[in-house]
Amino acid sequence: MGKWREKVIATRLLYYAMRHRLIPPNQFRAMPGKSTTNAAVCLFHDIHAADNYNPYKGVITFDITGYFDNVNHNIILLAVLLDKGISLPICKQV
Repeated sequence: MGKWREKVIATRLLYYAMRHRLIPPNQFRAMPGKSTTNAAVCLFHDIHAADNYNPYKGVITFDITGYFDNVNHNIILLAVLLDKGISLPICKQV
């Protein structure tokens, strides 16, 4: 039952984030209708576009997989969700 509840809450939060445009357009992970292929095409496009302006280019990637586990949910995450207009009952379930 807990996993089902997590899935429902995650789906609601994703809906609110997409509705209020809180997620940047270059976010590909866990987004409906976007895949690794979309991310690769976007990366290649950016590399080719940079080639027109500067012969020196690079790519920086970050692995923030464990970041969410280290967020202080009681203070930071809940404050941000409330600030963005997410209802209190949903915030209490996070």
